[in-house]
Amino acid sequence: MKLYKIIGNPAGRKSANSAQEALATHGLHPGRAARAKRIAELLETVGLRAEHASRFPHEFSGGQRQRIGVARALAVEPEFIVADEPLSALDVSIQSQVINLLADLRERLSLTMLFISHDLDVVQHLCDRVVVLNYGSKLVNIVADKTQVGSLGAVGYDDEGVKCGQWDIVKDGILVNYQTIRDQAHILGLNASQGCCYADNWSSVQFQRMPNISLQPGKEKKSVDDLIKGVEKGIYIIGDGSFSIDQQRYNFQFGGQLFYEIKNGKIAGMLKDVAYQSNTQEFWNSCAGIADQSDYRLGGSFFDGKGQPPQSSAVSHGCATARFNGVNVINTSRKIG
Repeated sequence: MKLYKIIGNPAGRKSANSAQEALATHGLHPGRAARAKRIAELLETVGLRAEHASRFPHEFSGGQRQRIGVARALAVEPEFIVADEPLSALDVSIQSQVINLLADLRERLSLTMLFISHDLDVVQHLCDRVVVLNYGSKLVNIVADKTQVGSLGAVGYDDEGVKCGQWDIVKDGILVNYQTIRDQAHILGLNASQGCCYADNWSSVQFQRMPNISLQPGKEKKSVDDLIKGVEKGIYIIGDGSFSIDQQRYNFQFGGQLFYEIKNGKIAGMLKDVAYQSNTQEFWNSCAGIADQSDYRLGGSFFDGKGQPPQSSAVSHGCATARFNGVNVINTSRKIG
């Protein structure tokens, strides 16, 4: 099966002639005249004109560049297209044009398409079958809040003058939103920024920074003892310790400050040299219980470092005690050999 991918950010398209590279790579339509004719046909198929083939990248709008990306995908005569967030860098008005183009091509060319998007309205409009990727279990609700009382990152307005507030990031285990500044809000189809633009000094350039991000406590009355008594064999970890995260913020290893062994629903004694490993999706999907509001607390750091040159930001994270099943735990003092 021939497969091709359309990526979300069209800014990297070289030119309309980039479709010629795809033809040459796959040995299709050999000869300059034949390839030029095929490129003209492809451009017209996606709503552009043949003369666009000679234009430079800066002469195209974002919507036109994305159309070029579709033309390049069609150049290899695929049976299956993966469209990975193809609307994410486009204005709302242009998004509808690209949606209609993809729908038309799917019907006209009998294409099978895997359409990946965070916008469920678009997915329902375009797709015959829908699969929702769970960020976490249904117990996981993560909220962004720049106004949370007692937090390190509480402010009224960001450095673009946008009023700060609270919004859902993960709701019932589903990733529903992100953090945006004024330059980014349109990418998600939002009417306004979420107030996440900050600089650490009057002389620094403001850019997107993390709001306070917190795991919400459980909705049912549940104590730490209630979480522990259902565990046959486990470890109760208190506080945070050493950490290691990969460059994609996906795989990780964390330690803690205090460790207690759990046997048959009871604390059996203290442990040392403990760390746990997982990846983002597996970890949050393994969440099997969260204590209620009475156990909720805030932590945080004054030194959330980002940017080049580096800037530091203060941010808090809140949560109640939570239980995660089947997480890999290691002994950090054990040596190999």
